[in-house]
Amino acid sequence: MTAVVLAATIVSGVASWMPEQYGDGYLALPEGPGQTVTICGQRCLSMTSTDAGPDRAMQHAGRVADIGVEAWEYICGKPRSVGLCRVTVDYGAPAATLPPTDAGQRHRGMRPS
Repeated sequence: MTAVVLAATIVSGVASWMPEQYGDGYLALPEGPGQTVTICGQRCLSMTSTDAGPDRAMQHAGRVADIGVEAWEYICGKPRSVGLCRVTVDYGAPAATLPPTDAGQRHRGMRPS
C-alpha cells in the first residue's frame, strides 16, 4: 500500500481589484508570478499569478491578493464599487508519495474515516 500526503497552505485575508488595463487574468500574489492557486470568496476560481504584490504595506494590512476586476467580481460576487472582499487563497501542493508499507494488510477490515 502506498500513502499519499497532501500538504496545502491556505491563507485568508482581503483581495482588491485591478482595472481592466491589467487584464482579466491578472493576479498578484506575494510569491510572485507562476503560482497556481484557488481563490475563494462567494465563488472559487483557479488562477495562475502573473505578478508580485500587493505591496508590503498592504500585505501588513491583511491584503493577500490583487485580482483583475472581472475575476474579482466573479470570486467576490460583488460589484467593484465595494472595493475589497474577504478571500481564501489555497496554494495547494504537489502530493508527496511515501514508501509502501504493510499497514493495509494489518488493517484490512478498517475503513478510513
